[in-house]
Amino acid sequence: MAARDFSYITDRRLGAGGLWLGTGVAKLDQLTIDAAKSLHLKFDALSSKAEITSHGKLVDLYSDSAVQSINWGSDGLGPLHLTYRVTNIDAKALADLAAKVKAMNISDPSDAQNRAAVVGTFKAFGLATLTHGAVIDIQDASLQYHGMTAGLNGRITFDNIQESDFETPKLVIDKIKAHFEVHVPVALVGDVSRAFARSSLQTKHKGGAPVTESDVDSLAKPMVDKLIDKALKEKWIRIENNTILSTIEFGMGKLSVNGKTLALPGVTPQP
Repeated sequence: MAARDFSYITDRRLGAGGLWLGTGVAKLDQLTIDAAKSLHLKFDALSSKAEITSHGKLVDLYSDSAVQSINWGSDGLGPLHLTYRVTNIDAKALADLAAKVKAMNISDPSDAQNRAAVVGTFKAFGLATLTHGAVIDIQDASLQYHGMTAGLNGRITFDNIQESDFETPKLVIDKIKAHFEVHVPVALVGDVSRAFARSSLQTKHKGGAPVTESDVDSLAKPMVDKLIDKALKEKWIRIENNTILSTIEFGMGKLSVNGKTLALPGVTPQP
């Protein structure tokens, strides 16, 4: 692994309880990873911005991260983007979490006692935050492939969760609400299928006749057509302006995709 041109700029101040408030921006020009003998990954223009703002005993966290491109020789993705905001975080709990994580010296992550310490630390932070009505806004989670963008946005809320609710997991589940909108260009699905088909055929025909675009189309197109047709007929998706759309919702123990309810193992939804 090799990294090039890392920079970090910060504009922060120490707030109450030892929590740092303000903005930090990290940038990395390039990161290369040899994941295997035949897999060489190159990440270009990585960036991450985090901002913590305070309102009373609570703080909000805003994060904006991006990667201009990820390449592995024959193909690549990019840009990739993730922007989210978490509101109503318990400031004291976040400061305690930061201090405890900094103080941790876990030489053996597989040790049961070390694992318990980590889990306990994050559990305490989670309990304190959820009971203040934290909201997670996924403003943009997206990626591009061959110039086409797929992504989602949405929100997760925690409705008046109390610490005592965690003694009965169902009470917590009933108070979690989520709503996401997903969008994927039909042409992107086709391109991804073609990439997998080409890779499969090249492996199968290794040392034999070269793989042609006609071979790739013959394998990929029927597969994509069948997949999309089945999803449309069963109403898991809808298509508008050559884009596959779907709405994912969770509330009162019920999960639905494009209006169709899915049964969740071990969860009894409210009527």
